[in-house]
Amino acid sequence: ESDYGWNDLVELCDVVTNDLAAYESTIDIDRALWMLAFNNVLVSLDSYCGWFSQNHYMYRDKSGHYNPVIWDLNMSFGGFPFAGAQGGGSGSLTVEDMQQLIPLLHANHNDWPLIFVLMSNPQWRRMYYAHMKTMIEEAFESGQYLTLAEDLRYLVEPYVFDDTNKFFSYEEFI
Repeated sequence: ESDYGWNDLVELCDVVTNDLAAYESTIDIDRALWMLAFNNVLVSLDSYCGWFSQNHYMYRDKSGHYNPVIWDLNMSFGGFPFAGAQGGGSGSLTVEDMQQLIPLLHANHNDWPLIFVLMSNPQWRRMYYAHMKTMIEEAFESGQYLTLAEDLRYLVEPYVFDDTNKFFSYEEFI
């Protein structure tokens, strides 16, 4: 909403789309790989990985590298079933499709240049797989996600019960 930063944004878009040699000096590769792994593991397609390539920010740190920031996760776990298709279209997925989502979603689609370039590099692709494995083992196979979800549920439950403007019933929340 300001006049500041537009030239930086254009430069970033140009690098992502046209300048593979400048990736490491422009983008925090590891953080970008974590973002892509997170979006895939959590089937968060209302993100860069989905149809609209939205719901993420890129900020430039003091070293000049752009870092992704994941946000707006309310459609994770398959709540937004639109993966997108190269050349346009929603690429609508069934529940089974999302349960079997391929790790290299859009790796061959130049409509998602960040994914296309990062997955074209064998070292970065191995790092991406390692990040996915870490998330699956540490959060899901360990059960940590369920413990955290239950803790959060009990934390917000009295407020959900008292909320007079909620979109769902208390029973649906439970």
